[in-house]
Formats: sequence, C-alpha cells, structure tokens
Amino acid sequence: KTPEIDSFTTPSYTSIFEVNNVKINGLVDYPLSSNLKLIYAKANIMGKIIPDELAKVSLENWILHGGLIDVPNIILQSEPLTLVGRGDISFSENFSPRIYFNTSSKGLLTLLNDLQKREVLDSSNVFIANIMLKNKAYKINDDDEELTISTPIGYADNILTIENLPLKDFTK
Repeated sequence: KTPEIDSFTTPSYTSIFEVNNVKINGLVDYPLSSNLKLIYAKANIMGKIIPDELAKVSLENWILHGGLIDVPNIILQSEPLTLVGRGDISFSENFSPRIYFNTSSKGLLTLLNDLQKREVLDSSNVFIANIMLKNKAYKINDDDEELTISTPIGYADNILTIENLPLKDFTK
C-alpha cells in the first residue's frame, strides 16, 4: 500500500516556468502561429525527495511515497489558442507521466480541426470531440471570434484525451 501524502508534513518545492514572445522557425509545420506569446506554469513538487547516489532510486522512492506535481496555474497563448488551467502530474512506476488538467480556452476547436487536417489527431474522435465541445462552448463577449470552452485535458499511457475521449495514441 502506498502511503498517503500528508500536506502538513510533506515538503513541497515551488517552481515557475515562463517563456514570452518567442518566434518559431516558419519551416516547421504546425497549426499555431509562429509567435508563441506566452507559456507560463507554476508547479509545486509535492513529496519528500530522499537523496540517493542514483537519481533513479530517488525518483522511484518519491513516486512510491505518493510524490506528484501540483500545477495550480498554467497559461498558453499562441494564436489561435489561449488556454488556462490547473491540474496535476503524477507518474507510474515506470516513470510514465499521468497528466490531468481542468482547462478553459479560446481557439481549442480551431486547433483540434487544424491538427486533424494535418492527420496528427484521429479524425473520427475529433469529429466526436467537436460535437461534445460545441455543446459547452460559449462567447464571453459578443465580438469574440473564438468560443470559450471549459474541458478536462489529460495524458496517460501514451494517450492524449479531451473529455476522456482519446484523440491521439502516441504508440501508433
């Protein structure tokens, strides 16, 4: 049995990652604009890390004792997508990440359709995701060009999901 994390006695380490106004090489084929306006993430590494000569042993012990990364704030801005969210990242015993975020975004439908056109995402599942997401989409302001959508986004076992619907299996 894995011990539970006790938030009163478990240490945490806070880090902030920020990238502003980066131009991406125009030769790369991607659906977002070539100007990455912002990537920001605040992360709290939760759990006791016991130093060992082998970093792998330290990581294994951290995972075994419930270590995880709490992400209270993440922001991504690159036209057409603006996404904010919060969630957590944990790891399986073989260090495979399990990511779960609750997000709110504008431009997600445009991004999904662009990725489907480039055959990056499964077209039948993007079709279903479009139906599901359009039903929850709304305009915050009357003059908004992109719809706002609140949705869970996850990644586990090499599969990217939106609303628990698999959009990309990275093993194929």
